[in-house]
Amino acid sequence: MGDILDDDQFLAEEASDDQDNDSSVQGDEESAVDYLEESGDEGADHDSDEDEEDEDGHNGGANSEDKKRKRKEKFAELKAKRRKLMEIKQQEEVALHIVQESDSEANMQLQPEEMLLLIEEAKQRHRLVPEEYTNVHFDIEHFFNPAIEATSVTESATKKLSPFVRALSATLPNYRKLLTAEGCKDVKSEDFGSPLVVIVTASAIRATEIIQGLHAKIHHCKLAKLFSKHIKITEQIATLASSYHPIVVGTPHRLHQLIELGALSFNKTQLLMVDFTADIKNFTILTLPGVNQDFGKLLFQYVHPQREHLRTALIKDKPLPPDTKPKKTPYNKHGNKSKKGGKPFAKKPTANATGAAAAPVKAAAK
Repeated sequence: MGDILDDDQFLAEEASDDQDNDSSVQGDEESAVDYLEESGDEGADHDSDEDEEDEDGHNGGANSEDKKRKRKEKFAELKAKRRKLMEIKQQEEVALHIVQESDSEANMQLQPEEMLLLIEEAKQRHRLVPEEYTNVHFDIEHFFNPAIEATSVTESATKKLSPFVRALSATLPNYRKLLTAEGCKDVKSEDFGSPLVVIVTASAIRATEIIQGLHAKIHHCKLAKLFSKHIKITEQIATLASSYHPIVVGTPHRLHQLIELGALSFNKTQLLMVDFTADIKNFTILTLPGVNQDFGKLLFQYVHPQREHLRTALIKDKPLPPDTKPKKTPYNKHGNKSKKGGKPFAKKPTANATGAAAAPVKAAAK
């Protein structure tokens, strides 16, 4: 009986173990199915994410191109604005420079009252005129202001113009027409020796500098050089008699000589511009000994009688800086005349004490 019970119990236990194994297997199968389903869902989600990323990449490329285009347009706008601001600033600087240039020009030049005082002082202190002209005086209305007014200044004031050209522009607004062939075609032959403008300077060097400044602005204008350096007085007389020269530039002594000879006159002259630039020793045409007396005779003997139509001005100018470069000479540092290649000529053999010519020294043999 006991054995039978034990067998039944053993069989029951085995059946329960098989049932537990079946349930565990079934549970494992269910978990596997769940895992596969989850993994399938994740794969589908991953595939959808990749599709979305591809679409976003395509849209991102288009957006980057739009951003680049917008950035370029904005940069071009900023560049145009900056260029416009630079132009406005440049125009303001030009306008300011014009005003400063006109102010400096006005401050550098003398007023008619100062010109009159300087001439009267030179008469007393520097013996400007002989004794018979000490009682002859000028008035303020016989002088003119050579500076250009700030209201009439144009862009040409920014250029380095000669103060004599500025004086012409301030006094004769249509000076270009008057000084060219068109304005001189009606001049009669008897008035050839009476120029429209006379410029007096203390030296021939200053005369050449003034002529260079005039030629830089005034073109097609006949200009007579009336100074004694390298030009004979007979040539100058022939020049004045052959044709009309509206501007003459000269020194006091040569102008005085030409007036005495009848080749030059101030009958039709309107402006007398006196170069009042100081030289390296601070002498002017009113204080330089010898020259100031010639100028005094010219001023009081020939200009004063024509003062009703002839106005005068003392004009200051900045002289050109001296040439610091050494002049080229055909001699080398030993004082010997050199060839074109810079090689010195061979020295001639000099006589020795006995009177025989010294033999040239030969180079030592190597």
